[in-house]
Amino acid sequence: MEPRHRLSDHDYRLTADLLRYQLALEAGQMGVWDWDVGEDEVVWSDTLAELHGLAPGAFEGTRDAFLALVQADDRDRVSAALRAALAGERSYDLEFRIVQPSGEVRWIRGVGEVLRSPDGRPVRMLGVETDITRRREAEQAHFESEHRYRLLVEQLPSVTYTTTATPESRTLFISPQIEGLVGYRPEEFLKDAHLWERCLPPEKRGVVGDRLAACLTDGGRFALEYPVTARDGRTVWVRDEARMVCDADGAPLFLQGILVDVTDRKLAERALHDRAARESSLTALGRQAVEDSDPSALFAVAVAVVTDFLPLDLCDVIEVLPGGETGRLRESFGRPPDRRGGPLQVGAGTEAAFALRSSDTVLIADTTHERRFSVPQPLLDAGMRSGVVARIGGRGRAFGVLAAHSLRPDAFDVDDAAFVQSVANVLGSAIGRRQAEEQLLQAQKMEAVGRLAGGIAHDFNNVLTAVLGYAELLRPAFDGDERRQGWVREIVEAGRRASALVDQLLSFSRGQISEPVPLDVGEVVRGMRALLERVIGEQVVLHTELDPALGSTMNDPHRIEQVVLNLAVNARDAMPNGGTLTISTDNVELDRVTAERAGVASGPYVRLAVSDNGIGMDAATVAQAVEPFFTTKERGKGTGLGLSTVYGIVSGSRGHLEIRTEAGHGATMSVYLPRVDAAAVREDRPPESEMPRRGSETVLLVEDQQAVRALVGAVLREHGYEVLEAVDGQDALGLEGATDVDLLVTDIVMPRVDGVQLTRRLRAERPGLPVLYMSGHSDHAEPPDTDARTAFLPKPFGLVELLRCVRGVLDGDREGAQR
Repeated sequence: MEPRHRLSDHDYRLTADLLRYQLALEAGQMGVWDWDVGEDEVVWSDTLAELHGLAPGAFEGTRDAFLALVQADDRDRVSAALRAALAGERSYDLEFRIVQPSGEVRWIRGVGEVLRSPDGRPVRMLGVETDITRRREAEQAHFESEHRYRLLVEQLPSVTYTTTATPESRTLFISPQIEGLVGYRPEEFLKDAHLWERCLPPEKRGVVGDRLAACLTDGGRFALEYPVTARDGRTVWVRDEARMVCDADGAPLFLQGILVDVTDRKLAERALHDRAARESSLTALGRQAVEDSDPSALFAVAVAVVTDFLPLDLCDVIEVLPGGETGRLRESFGRPPDRRGGPLQVGAGTEAAFALRSSDTVLIADTTHERRFSVPQPLLDAGMRSGVVARIGGRGRAFGVLAAHSLRPDAFDVDDAAFVQSVANVLGSAIGRRQAEEQLLQAQKMEAVGRLAGGIAHDFNNVLTAVLGYAELLRPAFDGDERRQGWVREIVEAGRRASALVDQLLSFSRGQISEPVPLDVGEVVRGMRALLERVIGEQVVLHTELDPALGSTMNDPHRIEQVVLNLAVNARDAMPNGGTLTISTDNVELDRVTAERAGVASGPYVRLAVSDNGIGMDAATVAQAVEPFFTTKERGKGTGLGLSTVYGIVSGSRGHLEIRTEAGHGATMSVYLPRVDAAAVREDRPPESEMPRRGSETVLLVEDQQAVRALVGAVLREHGYEVLEAVDGQDALGLEGATDVDLLVTDIVMPRVDGVQLTRRLRAERPGLPVLYMSGHSDHAEPPDTDARTAFLPKPFGLVELLRCVRGVLDGDREGAQR
């Protein structure tokens, strides 16, 4: 049978070419598609359908059906690529993901060409798709492996590098840590083959080059520690270890190495060596401080020690003068001779003041950026950029500061600061020891003068007791005679003035009798305002700043009045041409360090401050200010007991007197008194009666001063008592019936047998014998016995006080018997 249709040779060859093309595509697992753009009909080959996981003929044959098989995340990108190809913007060549019906995701590469009509319209688009999943997975695995390696390298604390195996040692790779090490980025080393060489100090380049050449020659290892200079000028020590990597035939490929930062270890080794040397110097300085009694001789040695170990340009020992605003240069290194004279500013806001009140050494990284305090202008003018300021202690008030400065910023570290502070501590110990010796001598001198003052007060009180007592006895005798009554009043007033002088002596010797009560110092000042204005005169303006919430202190109001008055008079005398006197009060807390400097307990205090803008005092005057009888006033203008009395009262109250002054710039006297809870200590005392009831008991009166004995005996007999008199304890023991008396009234200080010894002997035979002690001696500011049948009456006393005390002891009323 003849075939119905025979292909021409041309058609046969075309069909054969298409068949071979299709077989080639199928052999390469490439699917073919043909898209009729106008009709939106897409024809897929069976291979393409299989690639998408579809059965032959299952594809719906539209553009949207194709896009539906693309993974959602890639769909917009594929759609955009098709539109761009149709518009002639770019060819269609794209890698994307498809999702097979089974859910498996495959990577596809699609390539297509657009066929256009003569007028340029897109008519058809022909293309192929290839499964590239395996390639993409291999690429992803390689990327992840490389990423993990890079992360590992970047997380290492050291720097890894690869260089050529040539003497030029060109960098092929260096890890990012290099920037943190020396400040240069990796790409800078890749571009500049000589950058690392320039980081080496000139004296190290030959050493490193020789070791590298030896490594390249023998194929061994390279290991060396050396310093490099970072971009910011820092010196960084590195340990460089590398080895040659060769191919299978042993030919060098590259050098693989690692850089480890060993700066801390190198610095630690150097610091250990320096620390040993510093400790040796401190030991020698301390030994000299013990052997040399004069701290001034140590200043030059201390400055030399600091200069030997620190990279400084200036080192000063500065003494802070009383008042705390100015200082005196005691020793210096690096300061021009013409700049060593004159006072230095060390007051509030300066670096010295900050160091003096700080518990830590002051480390200044850069003076131009310092915000905690002001750096003295002369230091800035001299170009000082960094520094260390250490407090030099002492006994009580700090002596001053030891300061080191450099022209370079960040020249000192914490170890340097600790070293400077250690040197300052040695100086402080020597100064404190010297001050302690001086204070001991001063205390011994004060004790001797105090004993003298107490003895004078004792004798004077006996005289005043007689004068005031007899004046009271005379007063009734002159009733109706105003002229003679005036004489008596003048006698009493003179006696009281004399008693006030005795109070000053006793306050100075810390032996004054006081009656402490919870006291508001501010109220005392308010009550004294009229008196103070009369005392200071019209040329001086009185200004008060009294804290309304001021706490209480336990003290005798008369003693606080004496303190205020003495300080006000001193301030007035310091302003001969007038000025302003300011009295202020506030609550303060003294921390442990401050309290130790002042020699008092830490805790809450009430502060009373009296300030003037007068002539002030220099350091020499302040050093003697509280000494008794020391005065800067003209002869006859002052007793020299004002500040010594204040000092005695304040010290006896467990308080502290602080003097802040400077010649020509006024003074502030601050009194610190312990603060108490007034509600917890206040006790209401019963009112005193004008005259106690008469008595009939027998009293043994023992007093070595005849005038006092006669006065007391007369008053007691006048008030109904039987009185036996004796001149001292030995005389009393010889009296008949001495143990049968109802009350012993005795002076304490007497020759042969004193009052205390007499009491013990009489009470041995008659336990519970009531005793009333009398004394005008400062050593007996408190009764020698404290039982309910014993009382104490300080001289001078009034006759009503005497009778009240006698009646109180006999009646067993201790409160009534106390003055």
